[in-house]
Amino acid sequence: MKWILVLAPFAVAIIAAVAFVVIAGSLMPREHTATRALRLNQPPEAVWDVVTDFPAIPSWRPSIARCEALPDQGGKPVWNHVSNGAGGDAIPLRVDELSPPARMVTTIADDALPFGGTWMWELFPAEGGCIVRITEDGFVKPAAFRYISRIMGHDATIREYLTDLARKFGESPRFVI
Repeated sequence: MKWILVLAPFAVAIIAAVAFVVIAGSLMPREHTATRALRLNQPPEAVWDVVTDFPAIPSWRPSIARCEALPDQGGKPVWNHVSNGAGGDAIPLRVDELSPPARMVTTIADDALPFGGTWMWELFPAEGGCIVRITEDGFVKPAAFRYISRIMGHDATIREYLTDLARKFGESPRFVI
């Protein structure tokens, strides 16, 4: 009986914390837009070649274990990005638009995932190199995930991607937005 009295406050605290996260998340919008941009000392064509070479992505993105082709969807290529994390989560990305060397749009191609949306890459020539801008128009279904995504920052994956891209070219990341 004493152990119930000892553990009860901890159980109440955990339940309260979970309830807070779910309630706070349910008050947040399901959709979000996040944008970050990076300056590189590379021409747009060189950056384009790297970001569109899907099989080579694991060589410069430490969080990706492998990137494998899946069957096309509506005549558009789909690449499965399998993470290095526990469980090897996979995110299939459909390439909806390719306008070399300036614009690419991908969409998460699995409606069963708890999140989704599009990523738009834009490459702009700039003095001595280019600007790479990524815009995510996304959504998060579960309320608790919305809260966590907001705390981490909706742009967290974009920042990680752009940092990895800068390092691929031997540069330090220089964010412009």
